[in-house]
Amino acid sequence: MIAHFEDNRSVFLALAYAGACAAVACSDGEHPRHGDETPALVSRITSELVEQLVDQLDSSLLGQLQEAGRQDLAVNFALPGAKLMSHVYAHLAMPCTSASVSGPTCKSHLSGMFLLPMVDSCFVTGCTDSAETFVDVYWTEQLGTAPESRAPVQYQTDALSAEAEITYDPGPLTRWVYRRGESSSMTVSAEVSESVSVALRDNLALDLSYYGHLKGERRDTSETQLELTLPNLSLRGPIAIELQNSNAAPRRGSISIGDEALATIGSNGIEWLERIP
Repeated sequence: MIAHFEDNRSVFLALAYAGACAAVACSDGEHPRHGDETPALVSRITSELVEQLVDQLDSSLLGQLQEAGRQDLAVNFALPGAKLMSHVYAHLAMPCTSASVSGPTCKSHLSGMFLLPMVDSCFVTGCTDSAETFVDVYWTEQLGTAPESRAPVQYQTDALSAEAEITYDPGPLTRWVYRRGESSSMTVSAEVSESVSVALRDNLALDLSYYGHLKGERRDTSETQLELTLPNLSLRGPIAIELQNSNAAPRRGSISIGDEALATIGSNGIEWLERIP
């Protein structure tokens, strides 16, 4: 296998709007103080994290779908709240003929450098059968280890408008499955489920945990669909995110709680209709 990492800086859209402590867990019985900036800070950070998460998953899915070949895979390493990203190209030495696994291949193996301090970014490739390939993409503080043994990952943010500390417990792992069809057609899919906490100042904490399904199909055009649920980010109920994207049409989607729309998603980004309550 041949792997190549390219580091990139990503600029994310930050929307500021007024909010309240309902979107966070207020530790030790604390409540937002009237006249201070805590409610606005919390709402601003919440919207920024949601936007970054959606953009990263959507961009990763569409990029993999467009660049994947019979023996070539393309994977993005990105985490919400972090500027530094890496784009990975992996080449399978031989086409898939039967079940097999290769790796792990990690950033520490290739360059000895890390995208986050002492946090390794790795992938494992494999074949399910002659038509299906998979790649496990993950982060771990246990350098160079297999995805099954990954430890919690904690990092300080540098892509938000205020400082925060994010913890994935265990470290993030996504299995992308590539299934080849006739001619150059391709289907890419992933089931995502992560436990994520965000520590803010003044003992405030966001629960950014999420789960969902991502799928893309490439025939004459590339089309993707993202369905994501954040069950604990709002006290009013689970937040549902739906997004469709295509290289032949503008992306479109929505963010909602039940029947109540919180935001629309378009080609220019996310337009918030109201704060996340």
